[in-house]
Amino acid sequence: FADFLFIASLVSQSRRLRLTNRFSFAVVFEGKMASGSLKNLVTSAVTVGVTEARARIFGHMLNPTGQRSPHKILRKKLFGDKVAEWYPYDIKNEDPNVLAREEKERLSKLEMLKRRNKGPPQKGHGRRAAKRNKESRRREREVEMEEALKIQSLFIYPIKSCRGISVPQATVTQTGFQWDRYWLVVNYKGRAYTQRVEPKLALVESELPKEAFLEDWEPTKDTFLVVRAPGMSPLKIPLTKPSSIAEGVSMWEWSGSAFDEGEEAAKWFSDYLGKQSRLVRFNKETETRPSPPEFAAGYSTTFADMFPFLFASQASLDLLNTLLPEPVPINRFRPNFLVDNCEPFGEDLWDEIKINELVFQGVRLCSRCKVPLVNQETGVPGAAEPTETLMKFRSDKVLMPDKKARGKVYFGKEMVWNWNISNSEGKGSKTIRVGDTISVLKMMTSITEAAV
Repeated sequence: FADFLFIASLVSQSRRLRLTNRFSFAVVFEGKMASGSLKNLVTSAVTVGVTEARARIFGHMLNPTGQRSPHKILRKKLFGDKVAEWYPYDIKNEDPNVLAREEKERLSKLEMLKRRNKGPPQKGHGRRAAKRNKESRRREREVEMEEALKIQSLFIYPIKSCRGISVPQATVTQTGFQWDRYWLVVNYKGRAYTQRVEPKLALVESELPKEAFLEDWEPTKDTFLVVRAPGMSPLKIPLTKPSSIAEGVSMWEWSGSAFDEGEEAAKWFSDYLGKQSRLVRFNKETETRPSPPEFAAGYSTTFADMFPFLFASQASLDLLNTLLPEPVPINRFRPNFLVDNCEPFGEDLWDEIKINELVFQGVRLCSRCKVPLVNQETGVPGAAEPTETLMKFRSDKVLMPDKKARGKVYFGKEMVWNWNISNSEGKGSKTIRVGDTISVLKMMTSITEAAV
Protein backbone atom coordinates (compact mmCIF):
# COMPACT_ATOMS: atom_id res chain seq x y z
CA PHE A 1 0.00 0.00 0.00
CA ALA A 2 3.01 2.32 -0.33
CA ASP A 3 1.54 4.09 -3.35
CA PHE A 4 -1.93 4.70 -1.93
CA LEU A 5 -2.82 8.38 -2.03
CA PHE A 6 -5.38 8.68 0.74
CA ILE A 7 -6.37 6.80 3.90
CA ALA A 8 -9.45 8.41 5.35
CA SER A 9 -10.85 7.44 8.72
CA LEU A 10 -14.65 7.53 8.63
CA VAL A 11 -15.28 6.84 12.32
CA SER A 12 -16.02 10.52 12.95
CA GLN A 13 -18.56 10.40 10.13
CA SER A 14 -20.59 7.52 11.57
CA ARG A 15 -23.28 9.76 13.04
CA ARG A 16 -23.46 11.93 9.92
CA LEU A 17 -23.64 8.89 7.62
CA ARG A 18 -26.35 7.29 9.81
CA LEU A 19 -24.67 3.89 10.13
CA THR A 20 -26.58 1.14 11.90
CA ASN A 21 -23.46 -0.02 13.75
CA ARG A 22 -20.45 1.80 15.15
CA PHE A 23 -17.19 0.48 13.77
CA SER A 24 -13.57 1.15 12.98
CA PHE A 25 -13.32 1.64 9.25
CA ALA A 26 -10.77 2.92 6.75
CA VAL A 27 -10.77 3.00 2.97
CA VAL A 28 -7.64 3.34 0.87
CA PHE A 29 -8.02 5.45 -2.26
CA GLU A 30 -5.37 4.89 -4.87
CA GLY A 31 -4.06 5.83 -8.22
CA LYS A 32 -6.00 8.15 -10.50
CA MET A 33 -7.43 10.54 -7.93
CA ALA A 34 -5.16 13.34 -9.10
CA SER A 35 -6.33 13.00 -12.71
CA GLY A 36 -9.98 12.76 -11.82
CA SER A 37 -10.43 9.30 -13.39
CA LEU A 38 -13.01 6.96 -11.88
CA LYS A 39 -12.02 3.64 -13.44
CA ASN A 40 -9.24 2.90 -10.97
CA LEU A 41 -10.28 5.31 -8.25
CA VAL A 42 -11.08 2.58 -5.73
CA THR A 43 -9.00 -0.54 -6.25
CA SER A 44 -8.27 -1.71 -2.71
CA ALA A 45 -9.60 -1.26 0.79
CA VAL A 46 -8.57 -2.16 4.31
CA THR A 47 -11.29 -2.73 6.88
CA VAL A 48 -11.20 -3.40 10.60
CA GLY A 49 -14.32 -4.83 12.20
CA VAL A 50 -16.63 -3.75 9.43
CA THR A 51 -20.25 -4.80 9.85
CA GLU A 52 -22.05 -2.31 7.61
CA ALA A 53 -20.79 0.91 6.05
CA ARG A 54 -21.51 3.66 3.61
CA ALA A 55 -18.38 5.25 2.16
CA ARG A 56 -17.98 8.41 0.13
CA ILE A 57 -15.25 9.33 -2.32
CA PHE A 58 -13.52 12.71 -2.12
CA GLY A 59 -14.04 15.87 -4.15
CA HIS A 60 -16.48 15.83 -7.05
CA MET A 61 -17.05 12.11 -6.63
CA LEU A 62 -19.03 12.81 -3.46
CA ASN A 63 -22.80 12.63 -3.52
CA PRO A 64 -23.56 15.81 -5.50
CA THR A 65 -27.04 16.28 -4.07
CA GLY A 66 -25.82 16.95 -0.56
CA GLN A 67 -28.27 14.36 0.80
CA ARG A 68 -27.72 10.97 2.37
CA SER A 69 -28.33 8.08 -0.02
CA PRO A 70 -28.34 4.35 0.78
CA HIS A 71 -26.24 3.31 -2.21
CA LYS A 72 -23.87 0.36 -1.99
CA ILE A 73 -20.13 0.19 -2.50
CA LEU A 74 -17.98 -2.58 -3.94
CA ARG A 75 -19.02 -5.80 -2.28
CA LYS A 76 -16.99 -8.96 -2.80
CA LYS A 77 -14.10 -7.35 -4.66
CA LEU A 78 -13.23 -5.15 -1.70
CA PHE A 79 -14.66 -6.88 1.34
CA GLY A 80 -15.05 -10.53 0.41
CA ASP A 81 -17.86 -11.99 2.49
CA LYS A 82 -18.12 -8.91 4.71
CA VAL A 83 -21.30 -6.87 4.45
CA ALA A 84 -20.77 -3.89 2.18
CA GLU A 85 -22.73 -1.79 -0.29
CA TRP A 86 -22.43 -1.26 -4.02
CA TYR A 87 -20.39 1.68 -5.28
CA PRO A 88 -22.84 4.56 -5.90
CA TYR A 89 -21.49 5.94 -9.17
CA ASP A 90 -21.59 4.92 -12.80
CA ILE A 91 -17.99 3.76 -13.15
CA LYS A 92 -18.30 2.65 -16.76
CA ASN A 93 -19.53 6.01 -17.99
CA GLU A 94 -17.67 8.06 -15.39
CA ASP A 95 -20.89 9.94 -14.64
CA PRO A 96 -20.86 11.81 -11.29
CA ASN A 97 -24.46 12.95 -11.78
CA VAL A 98 -26.18 9.60 -11.20
CA LEU A 99 -27.01 10.53 -7.63
CA ALA A 100 -28.57 13.81 -8.71
CA ARG A 101 -31.07 11.95 -10.87
CA GLU A 102 -31.73 9.35 -8.18
CA GLU A 103 -32.22 12.04 -5.56
CA LYS A 104 -34.84 13.75 -7.74
CA GLU A 105 -36.63 10.40 -8.11
CA ARG A 106 -36.50 9.89 -4.34
CA LEU A 107 -37.95 13.35 -3.68
CA SER A 108 -40.67 12.72 -6.26
CA LYS A 109 -41.64 9.44 -4.59
CA LEU A 110 -41.64 11.12 -1.19
CA GLU A 111 -43.95 13.85 -2.50
CA MET A 112 -46.32 11.22 -3.91
CA LEU A 113 -46.27 9.43 -0.56
CA LYS A 114 -47.16 12.67 1.22
CA ARG A 115 -50.11 13.29 -1.09
CA ARG A 116 -51.32 9.72 -0.69
CA ASN A 117 -51.23 9.95 3.10
CA LYS A 118 -53.16 13.24 3.23
CA GLY A 119 -56.90 13.44 3.78
CA PRO A 120 -59.39 11.06 5.44
CA PRO A 121 -58.95 7.27 5.30
CA GLN A 122 -60.45 5.48 2.33
CA LYS A 123 -63.79 3.75 2.62
CA GLY A 124 -63.55 0.46 4.44
CA HIS A 125 -60.21 1.19 6.07
CA GLY A 126 -61.65 2.63 9.25
CA ARG A 127 -59.90 4.09 12.27
CA ARG A 128 -57.07 1.56 12.29
CA ALA A 129 -55.95 2.65 8.82
CA ALA A 130 -56.26 6.30 9.80
CA LYS A 131 -54.05 5.65 12.82
CA ARG A 132 -51.46 3.89 10.65
CA ASN A 133 -51.45 6.78 8.17
CA LYS A 134 -51.07 9.31 10.97
CA GLU A 135 -48.15 7.35 12.44
CA SER A 136 -46.55 7.07 8.99
CA ARG A 137 -46.81 10.82 8.44
CA ARG A 138 -45.32 11.47 11.87
CA ARG A 139 -42.33 9.23 11.11
CA GLU A 140 -41.85 10.97 7.75
CA ARG A 141 -41.81 14.38 9.42
CA GLU A 142 -39.30 13.18 12.02
CA VAL A 143 -36.98 11.77 9.35
CA GLU A 144 -37.27 14.92 7.24
CA MET A 145 -36.53 17.19 10.20
CA GLU A 146 -33.59 15.03 11.27
CA GLU A 147 -32.06 14.92 7.80
CA ALA A 148 -32.91 18.45 6.67
CA LEU A 149 -30.08 20.78 5.81
CA LYS A 150 -29.78 23.28 8.65
CA ILE A 151 -27.86 26.44 9.39
CA GLN A 152 -25.35 25.55 12.07
CA SER A 153 -23.67 28.97 12.34
CA LEU A 154 -23.87 32.47 10.88
CA PHE A 155 -20.87 34.79 10.59
CA ILE A 156 -20.48 38.50 9.91
CA TYR A 157 -17.14 40.24 9.28
CA PRO A 158 -17.72 43.96 9.95
CA ILE A 159 -14.19 45.01 8.94
CA LYS A 160 -12.79 43.43 5.79
CA SER A 161 -10.12 40.79 6.61
CA CYS A 162 -10.57 41.21 10.37
CA ARG A 163 -12.00 38.63 12.77
CA GLY A 164 -15.61 37.61 12.28
CA ILE A 165 -18.55 37.56 14.66
CA SER A 166 -20.71 34.47 15.20
CA VAL A 167 -24.30 35.72 15.42
CA PRO A 168 -27.63 34.02 16.21
CA GLN A 169 -29.40 35.85 13.38
CA ALA A 170 -28.62 38.18 10.50
CA THR A 171 -30.54 40.38 8.10
CA VAL A 172 -30.16 39.72 4.37
CA THR A 173 -29.59 42.66 2.03
CA GLN A 174 -28.84 42.74 -1.69
CA THR A 175 -25.13 43.32 -0.97
CA GLY A 176 -24.75 40.72 1.79
CA PHE A 177 -25.61 40.51 5.46
CA GLN A 178 -26.28 43.78 7.26
CA TRP A 179 -22.92 45.04 8.65
CA ASP A 180 -20.88 42.45 6.73
CA ARG A 181 -17.69 43.96 5.25
CA TYR A 182 -18.96 47.51 5.72
CA TRP A 183 -15.51 48.77 6.79
CA LEU A 184 -12.13 48.54 5.10
CA VAL A 185 -8.58 49.35 6.21
CA VAL A 186 -6.62 51.14 3.47
CA ASN A 187 -3.05 52.39 3.02
CA TYR A 188 -1.96 55.97 2.36
CA LYS A 189 -2.95 55.59 -1.30
CA GLY A 190 -6.43 54.36 -0.42
CA ARG A 191 -5.73 50.77 -1.46
CA ALA A 192 -7.22 47.92 0.54
CA TYR A 193 -5.28 46.00 3.17
CA THR A 194 -6.20 42.31 3.51
CA GLN A 195 -4.77 39.31 5.34
CA ARG A 196 -2.92 38.40 2.16
CA VAL A 197 -0.39 41.12 2.97
CA GLU A 198 -1.31 42.03 6.57
CA PRO A 199 -2.09 38.76 8.41
CA LYS A 200 -2.13 40.67 11.74
CA LEU A 201 -5.62 41.86 10.78
CA ALA A 202 -6.84 38.40 11.84
CA LEU A 203 -6.39 39.49 15.47
CA VAL A 204 -8.55 42.61 15.16
CA GLU A 205 -11.89 41.92 16.88
CA SER A 206 -15.14 43.78 16.26
CA GLU A 207 -18.17 44.10 18.51
CA LEU A 208 -21.60 45.40 17.56
CA PRO A 209 -24.56 45.98 19.90
CA LYS A 210 -26.91 42.97 20.04
CA GLU A 211 -29.81 45.00 18.72
CA ALA A 212 -27.80 45.77 15.56
CA PHE A 213 -28.81 42.35 14.22
CA LEU A 214 -32.53 43.09 14.42
CA GLU A 215 -34.07 43.66 11.01
CA ASP A 216 -35.52 47.15 11.46
CA TRP A 217 -32.98 48.54 13.90
CA GLU A 218 -31.43 51.94 13.23
CA PRO A 219 -28.21 53.18 14.90
CA THR A 220 -28.20 56.14 17.28
CA LYS A 221 -25.47 58.53 18.38
CA ASP A 222 -24.87 56.29 21.41
CA THR A 223 -24.18 53.08 19.46
CA PHE A 224 -20.71 52.04 18.35
CA LEU A 225 -18.60 49.47 16.58
CA VAL A 226 -15.97 48.59 19.20
CA VAL A 227 -12.62 47.45 17.79
CA ARG A 228 -9.97 45.61 19.83
CA ALA A 229 -6.53 44.15 19.13
CA PRO A 230 -3.61 42.87 21.23
CA GLY A 231 -1.67 45.71 22.84
CA MET A 232 -4.20 48.34 21.76
CA SER A 233 -6.84 50.31 23.66
CA PRO A 234 -10.42 49.76 22.43
CA LEU A 235 -11.47 51.93 19.50
CA LYS A 236 -15.10 53.11 19.34
CA ILE A 237 -16.54 53.90 15.90
CA PRO A 238 -19.97 55.62 15.91
CA LEU A 239 -22.49 53.64 13.87
CA THR A 240 -24.18 56.80 12.69
CA LYS A 241 -23.09 57.97 9.25
CA PRO A 242 -19.79 59.89 9.14
CA SER A 243 -19.67 63.26 7.45
CA SER A 244 -16.18 63.04 5.95
CA ILE A 245 -15.60 61.48 2.51
CA ALA A 246 -12.41 59.74 1.35
CA GLU A 247 -11.83 59.81 -2.40
CA GLY A 248 -9.76 57.35 -4.40
CA VAL A 249 -10.51 54.25 -2.32
CA SER A 250 -9.73 51.09 -4.29
CA MET A 251 -10.18 47.35 -3.85
CA TRP A 252 -9.23 44.97 -6.63
CA GLU A 253 -10.97 46.19 -9.79
CA TRP A 254 -13.19 48.76 -8.02
CA SER A 255 -12.42 52.34 -7.07
CA GLY A 256 -14.64 55.08 -5.71
CA SER A 257 -15.38 57.13 -2.63
CA ALA A 258 -16.11 55.96 0.92
CA PHE A 259 -16.90 57.46 4.29
CA ASP A 260 -13.74 58.31 6.28
CA GLU A 261 -13.94 57.27 9.95
CA GLY A 262 -11.59 60.04 11.07
CA GLU A 263 -8.16 60.67 12.55
CA GLU A 264 -8.57 58.62 15.73
CA ALA A 265 -9.35 55.47 13.76
CA ALA A 266 -6.54 56.26 11.29
CA LYS A 267 -4.00 56.59 14.12
CA TRP A 268 -5.26 53.40 15.80
CA PHE A 269 -4.76 51.24 12.71
CA SER A 270 -1.50 53.01 11.78
CA ASP A 271 -0.08 52.22 15.22
CA TYR A 272 -1.29 48.64 15.11
CA LEU A 273 0.02 47.82 11.62
CA GLY A 274 3.11 50.01 11.89
CA LYS A 275 2.34 51.82 8.65
CA GLN A 276 0.12 54.66 7.54
CA SER A 277 -3.51 53.50 7.44
CA ARG A 278 -7.08 54.75 7.46
CA LEU A 279 -10.45 53.15 8.17
CA VAL A 280 -13.24 53.77 5.66
CA ARG A 281 -16.89 52.70 5.45
CA PHE A 282 -18.72 51.70 2.28
CA ASN A 283 -20.97 54.48 1.01
CA LYS A 284 -24.16 52.80 -0.18
CA GLU A 285 -25.73 56.15 -0.97
CA THR A 286 -23.44 56.96 -3.88
CA GLU A 287 -21.42 53.83 -4.67
CA THR A 288 -22.12 50.42 -6.18
CA ARG A 289 -19.52 47.67 -6.31
CA PRO A 290 -20.78 45.15 -8.89
CA SER A 291 -20.04 41.46 -8.67
CA PRO A 292 -18.30 40.12 -11.80
CA PRO A 293 -21.01 40.36 -14.49
CA GLU A 294 -19.88 37.17 -16.23
CA PHE A 295 -20.95 35.25 -13.09
CA ALA A 296 -23.61 37.38 -11.39
CA ALA A 297 -24.83 40.17 -13.65
CA GLY A 298 -26.93 42.73 -11.82
CA TYR A 299 -25.66 41.85 -8.34
CA SER A 300 -23.29 43.82 -6.13
CA THR A 301 -21.50 43.65 -2.81
CA THR A 302 -19.71 45.91 -0.33
CA PHE A 303 -16.08 45.09 0.54
CA ALA A 304 -16.37 41.31 0.14
CA ASP A 305 -13.97 39.96 -2.48
CA MET A 306 -16.52 39.37 -5.25
CA PHE A 307 -19.88 38.02 -4.09
CA PRO A 308 -22.20 38.78 -1.15
CA PHE A 309 -22.52 35.33 0.48
CA LEU A 310 -20.26 32.33 1.08
CA PHE A 311 -21.67 28.95 2.13
CA ALA A 312 -19.68 26.01 3.53
CA SER A 313 -20.67 22.78 5.27
CA GLN A 314 -19.45 21.22 8.48
CA ALA A 315 -19.13 17.87 6.71
CA SER A 316 -16.75 19.36 4.13
CA LEU A 317 -14.56 20.70 6.92
CA ASP A 318 -14.72 17.38 8.79
CA LEU A 319 -13.63 15.46 5.71
CA LEU A 320 -10.77 17.85 5.04
CA ASN A 321 -9.62 17.56 8.64
CA THR A 322 -9.35 13.77 8.36
CA LEU A 323 -6.65 14.37 5.73
CA LEU A 324 -4.71 17.18 7.41
CA PRO A 325 -1.75 16.67 9.76
CA GLU A 326 -3.51 19.07 12.16
CA PRO A 327 -7.22 19.96 11.93
CA VAL A 328 -8.24 23.53 11.15
CA PRO A 329 -11.37 25.42 12.29
CA ILE A 330 -13.92 26.86 9.91
CA ASN A 331 -12.62 30.41 10.50
CA ARG A 332 -9.77 29.63 8.07
CA PHE A 333 -12.37 29.80 5.28
CA ARG A 334 -14.44 32.74 6.58
CA PRO A 335 -17.94 31.69 5.41
CA ASN A 336 -21.17 33.52 6.15
CA PHE A 337 -23.17 30.28 6.42
CA LEU A 338 -22.01 27.02 8.00
CA VAL A 339 -24.44 24.23 7.08
CA ASP A 340 -25.10 20.98 8.96
CA ASN A 341 -26.63 17.66 7.78
CA CYS A 342 -24.96 18.03 4.40
CA GLU A 343 -22.79 15.50 2.63
CA PRO A 344 -19.15 16.58 2.32
CA PHE A 345 -18.98 19.08 -0.55
CA GLY A 346 -22.65 18.53 -1.29
CA GLU A 347 -22.92 22.32 -1.49
CA ASP A 348 -20.84 22.27 -4.69
CA LEU A 349 -23.81 21.70 -6.98
CA TRP A 350 -26.39 23.91 -5.29
CA ASP A 351 -27.87 26.06 -8.04
CA GLU A 352 -30.86 27.40 -6.13
CA ILE A 353 -31.71 27.06 -2.45
CA LYS A 354 -34.40 28.49 -0.21
CA ILE A 355 -34.13 29.60 3.42
CA ASN A 356 -37.49 30.60 4.85
CA GLU A 357 -38.88 32.68 1.96
CA LEU A 358 -35.49 33.84 0.69
CA VAL A 359 -34.06 32.26 -2.47
CA PHE A 360 -30.31 32.17 -3.04
CA GLN A 361 -28.68 31.57 -6.41
CA GLY A 362 -25.46 29.58 -6.73
CA VAL A 363 -22.71 31.46 -8.54
CA ARG A 364 -19.57 29.34 -8.43
CA LEU A 365 -17.22 27.45 -6.15
CA CYS A 366 -14.99 29.67 -4.05
CA SER A 367 -11.40 29.54 -5.28
CA ARG A 368 -9.16 30.06 -2.28
CA CYS A 369 -6.31 32.54 -1.96
CA LYS A 370 -3.59 32.69 0.74
CA VAL A 371 -5.96 33.58 3.60
CA PRO A 372 -6.73 29.94 4.63
CA LEU A 373 -3.00 29.61 5.39
CA VAL A 374 -3.31 32.26 8.13
CA ASN A 375 -3.90 30.97 11.66
CA GLN A 376 -6.81 33.15 12.75
CA GLU A 377 -5.89 32.78 16.42
CA THR A 378 -2.26 33.91 16.06
CA GLY A 379 -2.26 35.97 12.86
CA VAL A 380 0.69 33.93 11.59
CA PRO A 381 0.51 32.36 8.10
CA GLY A 382 1.54 28.74 7.66
CA ALA A 383 3.66 27.41 4.85
CA ALA A 384 1.40 24.84 3.23
CA GLU A 385 -1.76 23.62 4.94
CA PRO A 386 -4.64 23.37 4.33
CA THR A 387 -3.98 24.47 0.73
CA GLU A 388 -1.50 21.68 -0.01
CA THR A 389 -4.01 18.98 0.92
CA LEU A 390 -6.86 20.73 -0.88
CA MET A 391 -4.69 20.77 -4.00
CA LYS A 392 -4.71 16.95 -4.00
CA PHE A 393 -8.46 16.55 -4.28
CA ARG A 394 -10.10 19.99 -4.64
CA SER A 395 -8.03 21.61 -7.38
CA ASP A 396 -9.24 22.55 -10.84
CA LYS A 397 -6.91 19.87 -12.19
CA VAL A 398 -8.79 17.20 -10.22
CA LEU A 399 -12.32 18.54 -10.49
CA MET A 400 -12.08 19.55 -14.14
CA PRO A 401 -9.46 17.28 -15.74
CA ASP A 402 -10.64 18.18 -19.25
CA LYS A 403 -9.90 21.88 -18.76
CA LYS A 404 -6.62 23.72 -18.56
CA ALA A 405 -5.40 23.77 -14.96
CA ARG A 406 -4.82 27.20 -13.45
CA GLY A 407 -3.65 26.08 -10.01
CA LYS A 408 -6.93 26.90 -8.24
CA VAL A 409 -8.26 25.12 -5.16
CA TYR A 410 -11.88 25.26 -4.03
CA PHE A 411 -13.68 25.28 -0.70
CA GLY A 412 -17.17 26.73 -0.22
CA LYS A 413 -19.93 27.96 -2.52
CA GLU A 414 -20.41 31.61 -3.44
CA MET A 415 -24.03 32.73 -3.78
CA VAL A 416 -26.25 35.77 -4.23
CA TRP A 417 -29.70 36.55 -2.87
CA ASN A 418 -32.18 36.41 -5.74
CA TRP A 419 -34.61 39.06 -4.52
CA ASN A 420 -36.55 38.84 -7.79
CA ILE A 421 -38.04 35.48 -6.81
CA SER A 422 -37.87 35.79 -3.03
CA ASN A 423 -40.34 37.58 -0.78
CA SER A 424 -38.94 40.75 -2.30
CA GLU A 425 -40.48 44.16 -2.84
CA GLY A 426 -40.19 44.81 0.89
CA LYS A 427 -42.62 42.04 1.85
CA GLY A 428 -41.86 39.47 4.53
CA SER A 429 -38.93 38.98 6.86
CA LYS A 430 -35.36 39.06 5.62
CA THR A 431 -33.95 37.66 8.86
CA ILE A 432 -32.15 34.31 8.85
CA ARG A 433 -31.49 32.46 12.11
CA VAL A 434 -29.26 29.64 13.30
CA GLY A 435 -31.32 26.45 13.06
CA ASP A 436 -33.29 27.50 9.98
CA THR A 437 -33.65 24.77 7.38
CA ILE A 438 -32.39 24.92 3.81
CA SER A 439 -34.30 23.51 0.84
CA VAL A 440 -32.37 22.67 -2.32
CA LEU A 441 -34.62 23.77 -5.19
CA LYS A 442 -32.29 23.19 -8.12
CA MET A 443 -28.88 21.65 -8.68
CA MET A 444 -26.19 22.28 -11.25
CA THR A 445 -25.65 19.46 -13.71
CA SER A 446 -21.92 19.00 -13.19
CA ILE A 447 -18.97 20.16 -11.15
CA THR A 448 -17.59 21.80 -14.29
CA GLU A 449 -20.56 24.16 -14.29
CA ALA A 450 -19.89 25.08 -10.65
CA ALA A 451 -16.10 25.40 -10.67
CA VAL A 452 -15.59 28.20 -13.17
